[in-house]
Amino acid sequence: MLRGGGENTGKLLKTQGIVLHSLKYGEADVIITLFGRKTGKISAVVKGARKPKSSMRGTVQLFNYGYYLLYKGKSLYTAVQCETVEPFVPLREQLLKLAYASYISELLTHIMPHEEVNPAAFDLLLSSLKLISDENEVLGARYFDINLMKISGFFPRLLSCVVCAKNVLNDRGTIVFTASKGGVLCSQCSQNEDEGIPVSRGTLVLTNRLSSMEPDFLKKLKIAPQFYEEMAEITKEFWKFILERELKTLNFINNVKDMNKKER
Repeated sequence: MLRGGGENTGKLLKTQGIVLHSLKYGEADVIITLFGRKTGKISAVVKGARKPKSSMRGTVQLFNYGYYLLYKGKSLYTAVQCETVEPFVPLREQLLKLAYASYISELLTHIMPHEEVNPAAFDLLLSSLKLISDENEVLGARYFDINLMKISGFFPRLLSCVVCAKNVLNDRGTIVFTASKGGVLCSQCSQNEDEGIPVSRGTLVLTNRLSSMEPDFLKKLKIAPQFYEEMAEITKEFWKFILERELKTLNFINNVKDMNKKER
């Protein structure tokens, strides 16, 4: 049993891990991109994983969460032994859940450097995938967005103006979020600003609150569609500014939503 105790020895390392990408390799092998709690983002060969009777077939599936015993080679890790804890089947079988899970996977891949160990980011990924799989996929994605900003040191200023420091919750005018400025502008400071997304006070309070909430409490939240829409706009523009590109999986999400609307 891999999930038991035991110290790492020599070049062997045991870690909890989540599969972010899976690629066929050779006749029967698979190369996975694994985000490990003790390894960060790595590439690992899982030999014979595509053989019909291989005990590792399930452990190389997209979003599989499990324990991985790894051998570190010169350029790649090799998965010596794997044990699934949670396969997250709904994330592969339900298209909208797949789209949102792919979104947070793509975002994490861009933000986290190769082999940078970050247990907080791993725990966030795991809890967010659970939310997407078992609860509300949109809430799971926004929770991941907001807390990844915090973990990576990019969290924007949301409750006070980035220019004059005025408390925007007391501002009766239009408040805008500007990614390039790193947060919100009050109604007065935003008058000479060409860019920016109008945002409600409720969305700012909720976004700030989500950055400090435990995942178990999220199930009790009832969030209006307006707040989800505004948070989606904020996070989209924010990551576009940070990454200097738009995430490809946003199109995937929009296409699935459009398809679902046509089927109704």
